[in-house]
Amino acid sequence: MRDSDKIIAELEAVGIMSLSEFGGFMHNIHSPEDYTDEVTELKEQYTAIDKLLAMMK
Repeated sequence: MRDSDKIIAELEAVGIMSLSEFGGFMHNIHSPEDYTDEVTELKEQYTAIDKLLAMMK
């Protein structure tokens, strides 16, 4: 990648020295565009509807 050296230097500057630390860092960031919880709730609702439709057949 063209900016990989710059990205690595910036990560090291904030104390991220390994892929494991980077993974933990990325996992603990919550983006305002993260809709994981909403998607989980919707999947549960659709699953319930699918079960109801299957029972009605």
